[in-house]
Amino acid sequence: MGSQSLHIIKKFTLEHRINWEYTQDWMNYNPFQKATSQSYSKHVSWRMKCSNYALPTLDLLNRNYPDILKGFDTCFLCSNSTETNEHFWICSESINILKDIFMKHELIYKSLIINNLDQDKFKDHNIIITESPVFTSFNTPI
Repeated sequence: MGSQSLHIIKKFTLEHRINWEYTQDWMNYNPFQKATSQSYSKHVSWRMKCSNYALPTLDLLNRNYPDILKGFDTCFLCSNSTETNEHFWICSESINILKDIFMKHELIYKSLIINNLDQDKFKDHNIIITESPVFTSFNTPI
């Protein structure tokens, strides 16, 4: 982990802020019908870029294609900072968008759990839901 872009991943790992079990599930999940397809390949590429701080943010695009953006590197969401991979994950506007997405999917996921849970084994399904890190990770500031 000598790469500077992976430094934050090492830091989060040492602080136990990354749940590697969920990360592995996320990386292995295939939302498409086919095991291989162009769509799935793009999806996996996006996941890898997210997890390795390699999204095509404006700082990288300016570095690689200086004539196209001509130095424009301000975050489109907050208009306050330079758009970098790190900024994308800490930008308050980006976090609000991500929270909304997670909250929407939380409702879907909860209903799937409740509707498919073996009621005989789990009398109180609320405990499973309210104490799961999947649902509590966005309850505190990132």
